[in-house]
Amino acid sequence: MIRESRRISIGLSAIVILALALAASPVLAASNGFLERPDPDFTADRTSGYAPLEVHFTDLTDWGQYHCASGSVLDVSALAELLGVDDTLCEWHCTWDFGDGSTYVGDMGDDSTHVYTRSGRYDVTLTWETNCVAQSTFVPPAAFLGRPNQSNGEEAPSVTKKMYITVLGPEEELDRPPEPARMLSAHLDVNPTAVVPGQEVLVSANVCNSGGESGVKTATLFVNGTAEQSQTVGVGPGACTTVVFRVYKGAPGTYAVNVDGMQGQFSVVAPRIVQTNVPSQQDTGIGTAGIIAIVAVLVVLMLAVVVILKKE
Repeated sequence: MIRESRRISIGLSAIVILALALAASPVLAASNGFLERPDPDFTADRTSGYAPLEVHFTDLTDWGQYHCASGSVLDVSALAELLGVDDTLCEWHCTWDFGDGSTYVGDMGDDSTHVYTRSGRYDVTLTWETNCVAQSTFVPPAAFLGRPNQSNGEEAPSVTKKMYITVLGPEEELDRPPEPARMLSAHLDVNPTAVVPGQEVLVSANVCNSGGESGVKTATLFVNGTAEQSQTVGVGPGACTTVVFRVYKGAPGTYAVNVDGMQGQFSVVAPRIVQTNVPSQQDTGIGTAGIIAIVAVLVVLMLAVVVILKKE
């Protein structure tokens, strides 16, 4: 009996405190109530595309001076705890209606993602509902006795964006315009990588088009950071062509080449000079002594011939 009387006394005290707070607070007086209605709004990361189309919706609801949690002008949770009643008197829930028969129910701050699988134009609606008592009028004590009033004659705050999402089906996709040309260079080749001065070096690269329309690209060859040659080529959709640069260098050294960011190098090597020893003719010739010997032999032969002729 004493406990019940104490409970009633605390309850009456709390009601008196609530009434005084409502009368004294300029914030509550200005809003003519304890809760301020939210102003629903949202946006989407895309509003059109081909099925299946995935769309992410972001909640942009403006809650204004809404008070219903710790730090409010009058702490409802603390008052509910004091009275020993449900401390979830002010829960808000959102309902997303995507316009194609699908919905999603979330809480405060919940965004949503939805996949549209059929072509069409769809309205999207975001609605907020609460189990709190009067949304913009005085909060009756009955609310804190565990009997919240769901409606005070006002519709739940909501916003609808008409024809917000446009989904194109496979039949429209057939009429989709081709993607523009996407030109890029690939596969740099340097051949040979070591040459003698004045020898030809071939620097080649592939120019490809990954788009749906024909395109044109200019490829430029840089040697040691200086632009030396350029070629402009046209490439059809989904095709590649090869550009070839012919390079000649006379000075020995290493040369860095670059075509559209692709890098390579080649070296020019000076030729070796090979020296050969030519034997001296004095070392291999017959010399003076040889000549005298030959003359002597000839003289002997002549004398022999003369003697033979005289005998006959």
